[in-house]
Amino acid sequence: MAKAFLGETQEFSGPVPAGGYKCVIESIERGVTSENARTPNVRQYTAELVVTEPKKNAGTRLMDWFQVGTEDDPKAKQQETWNGSIGAKKLKRLLKRASVAAQDGDDEEWMDAAQGQEVCCHVTRQKDENGNWRNRVNGEYFREQDEDFVGVGELLEADAGGARGRDGRRATGAKGNGQAGAARPARKPPSDEEEAVGARPAKAKAGAEEDDEPPARKAPSAAKAKAKVEEEDDEDED
Repeated sequence: MAKAFLGETQEFSGPVPAGGYKCVIESIERGVTSENARTPNVRQYTAELVVTEPKKNAGTRLMDWFQVGTEDDPKAKQQETWNGSIGAKKLKRLLKRASVAAQDGDDEEWMDAAQGQEVCCHVTRQKDENGNWRNRVNGEYFREQDEDFVGVGELLEADAGGARGRDGRRATGAKGNGQAGAARPARKPPSDEEEAVGARPAKAKAGAEEDDEPPARKAPSAAKAKAKVEEEDDEDED
């Protein structure tokens, strides 16, 4: 017989809905990208976070990766490599929002200082190559009071009955206005020039006659017919 300890073990709940979460940084570790990465075996950092709020999702673990090395500088020893690295910028955002001083020199100092610090983040859900849902953070870190943070427990997408924007309100049409669709703007009355260009031919013709006042047309067919009859009568009298 083998002893088990499932009594205090938390059950698996799967990926959390896409939304805003408060987390604690459990660790940041230095390593390298995998053999299957687009740029393999270059320097990267891996952050592991644990959700603390909302309470119903507490204990969920999140991972984020920050590639810094490049093909030309795989160990990221040059300042220019860090300056141009998207991964380094996202890592700095994480540390700054967690109130950790990111300093040049020994990375062990700020990796240790980050442990246990709180930070908020936007978590998304994406399908991996096998079609399984996975959570991603992808550098979206905030302080709880930041205006661009959706809010703890607020949804980012239609995971529970309707899409929501980053302001936390339902966004089924226009962003964050709670309407079914964006209202069309009121149509402005056409200007004089627009009306002249867009007028129907009949109206344009009438307007031209009023402005230019051309002479009235004669009925040539009737006049010619009358003249011809009179001419024939004269010939008969002769």
